[in-house]
Amino acid sequence: MLSYFKLRYIFRSLCSPAQSKWFDLCRNVNQSALESNVKNENHLKNISGSEQNLNKKITKLNFNDQTLSQLMLQVKSRKMRKKSNLIYFEGKRILKEALENGIDPLAVFFSKADDIKSFKFSQDTKLYKMPYNEMKMWSDLTTAPGIIAVCNKPSMSKFNKPDVPVSILCDNIREPGNLGALIRTTVGAGAKDVILSKGLF
Repeated sequence: MLSYFKLRYIFRSLCSPAQSKWFDLCRNVNQSALESNVKNENHLKNISGSEQNLNKKITKLNFNDQTLSQLMLQVKSRKMRKKSNLIYFEGKRILKEALENGIDPLAVFFSKADDIKSFKFSQDTKLYKMPYNEMKMWSDLTTAPGIIAVCNKPSMSKFNKPDVPVSILCDNIREPGNLGALIRTTVGAGAKDVILSKGLF
């Protein structure tokens, strides 16, 4: 019995140069298509596997479930927030930044599963899917993003960022509240220092 390579050699010897080139072109196209199909199948398997693992962790909350309400009562009240040491934030961007800085949420509430597929949560993070209309009642934003994460308040010593070489000079500020807002913004931005002129207020 003739092997595949011998049959291909005989076939090529019977072909004209133009037919031989066409044969090579078809073989290369078929090989590329096969490799592409294998890659796509592997990619789909990986996506399917990650989605299945994510779905196993998700708990669906029924209408009027009190899980989010109980947590939000702890983080909305200043007294309860200090006692529980919990904070919360909203939106995909802040959640992404928190995860990148090693902050693992205790719980993440969301309305669309697509919004959290790109995130890698720790095994301890609880994921809850719930109706958007219920989430937006607890949102502080004009348009609720549909994601609320609750976590332990991180220690500031964890973020050892160098001071920004900028000094803030405050002159002729008449309202104490304005000065407080400036100082909080300066600390948040990591500026080096705040300089106050004489005779404020």
